[in-house]
Amino acid sequence: MKKVILLFVTLISLIGFADAQNPQWLYYINGDNIYALAEEGNDMWVGTNGGVVKLDKTTGIPTFYNTSNSGLPNNWVYSITIDNSGTKWMGVYSGGLAAYNENGIPVSIKEDIATEYNLKVFPNPSSDQITLELLHNTATKNTYLTIYNINSQQLLHQEITEPKTQIDISTLPSGVYFVRMTNERTVQVGKFIKQ
Repeated sequence: MKKVILLFVTLISLIGFADAQNPQWLYYINGDNIYALAEEGNDMWVGTNGGVVKLDKTTGIPTFYNTSNSGLPNNWVYSITIDNSGTKWMGVYSGGLAAYNENGIPVSIKEDIATEYNLKVFPNPSSDQITLELLHNTATKNTYLTIYNINSQQLLHQEITEPKTQIDISTLPSGVYFVRMTNERTVQVGKFIKQ
C-alpha cells in the first residue's frame, strides 16, 4: 500500500512539473493567413488576408477591420508599421498604402495620395461641396465612391459614371474624411477636410 501511495504522490508531482514546463498556449484563429504583426502598447495588430485584427493583449478581445467596416482599401494586408504618432501604416494588395489612427491622422503628415493615384479632390478644405476628378479618364461603369470618417465609419457609397463628380458635404460635421474610388482596375484613395 505504501508503494501505491508513493507512486501516486510521485505521479502527481510529475504532472505538476510537466505543467510548469509547458506554458499555456492561446490560439486566436479566424481562418485567415497572417502576413504582418505590429505591437503597440497592450495591442497587437495582425495583418491577414481578411483584413486587420487589433488584439488587446490584456483582455484577449479582438477588433476586426476590413473593407466593409473601415477605410481599408483591400482585405489583404501584407505589412504593418506604427509611427511615433500612433498611425498604423499598412501595405495592402492592389490598394497601395493605408493609414489609420484612432485619434485621426495627424495634420503634420503631408501626403498627396490623390495626385499620385490619379484622384483629385478639390476644393480642399471645403465647407459645402467637393469635386472628385478621376484623371486619365479611369471611370468605368463599375466605379464606386465611398466616404469614411476618421473612425472608419462609412458615410456614403454610390456608383460614379463620370470622371468628374460633385458631392454635397454640407451635412457632414467638421473634420477629416477619406475618399475611396474603386473599380475592376484600381483602388484610389484621397482625403479632404470639411470646415
